[in-house]
Order: sequence, then C-alpha cells, then structure tokens
Amino acid sequence: MNNDIIDFETYNELLKYASKADVLDIYKEFEHETGHFLSLLKSLNLENDSPEILSILHTIKGNAASLGLSAMAEYSEQSERAINESRMSNENDIYTKLLEFYSKFSDNYERLLKLW
Repeated sequence: MNNDIIDFETYNELLKYASKADVLDIYKEFEHETGHFLSLLKSLNLENDSPEILSILHTIKGNAASLGLSAMAEYSEQSERAINESRMSNENDIYTKLLEFYSKFSDNYERLLKLW
C-alpha cells in the first residue's frame, strides 16, 4: 500500500532491520532535522547561498528517499537540478513547496504508521 505521503514498501523494508518503535523514532528524527533545515532554508537566498541551499536539498532528498517519502525526495531533486541549471529564480518557491510536503508528513505520519 502506498499513499501520497509514505511509500509503505519502503516502510516494510525498514521493519526488516528495526522494530516499529525504532522506525517511528527514525521518522521523528527526520521530522526534527527537516524542520531545522527548513528554518535554515527560509533565511537563505539563491544569489548568495546556493551552495548551502544545494547541500540542504541534497540531504533532504536522501533522507526522504530512504524513508519512502518519494514526493518530497523527488521535489528536492528537481529543485537541486533547477538551481544547478540556473532555472530556479526564487528560493521562496523551494521553501514553500518543501514546507507543504513537510507539513503534510508531520501532520500525518504517526497516525499512518500506527495504522499500518
């Protein structure tokens, strides 16, 4: 079962290596760390801080992908590519969209994981 927040195939893979409680802790750590990254991202601008923005996007992309948060990972990758190709002109667009993914995840993941 997949939904637009968590890929449960990935979640099931994680359960092969850790208990449900440990996996939930991993998602909680992702929530905390990504919240911190979003706070940093909000204060940066593309003109002066693109290396730091790229680093944040790369970290979010990797962490999200490893936890089955495909939409967030894919958007982070697209944003990375757009910055590298000088097609992204507004860092607020990145922040706003990532915040949407993050909020949807943060508001729902504990309930979804408990149901699974």
